[in-house]
Amino acid sequence: MDANGIAAAVLSLPDSADHAKGAEACQLARRINEQLADIVSKHPTRFGAMATLPALAATDSLLEEMAYALDTLKLDGVATSTSIDDIYLGDARYDLWFEEMNRRGVTLFIHPVPANASRSVNLGIDPSILESCSTPPACSPI
Repeated sequence: MDANGIAAAVLSLPDSADHAKGAEACQLARRINEQLADIVSKHPTRFGAMATLPALAATDSLLEEMAYALDTLKLDGVATSTSIDDIYLGDARYDLWFEEMNRRGVTLFIHPVPANASRSVNLGIDPSILESCSTPPACSPI
């Protein structure tokens, strides 16, 4: 970071726990969040971190880990992907999660990760760019 003039960075692993299921996903998210918190505590002026959560389908586990990561570990927010298990964040299944984040005023970092349906689209650009676009001009290739 010093060699490139970077004063600080925010760490995130948005879909790390999404590949595991059930208790394994919860344990993985907990280990990741505790490691992120450890890095931040050792270098508080250099790093912030966004919490990793277990798969969004397990709402109770997700809310419990989010509370632990924010209230106990004091992480800076939450990271996720544009789609988890090919379910986009706008799906009603995530309403309770968004309501709780809104109630808490949580910062959410959304990492563009293409859903399987988007991977078959071949436009000559990475499909994750499409996943993160809000207007066509923002999607222009560099």
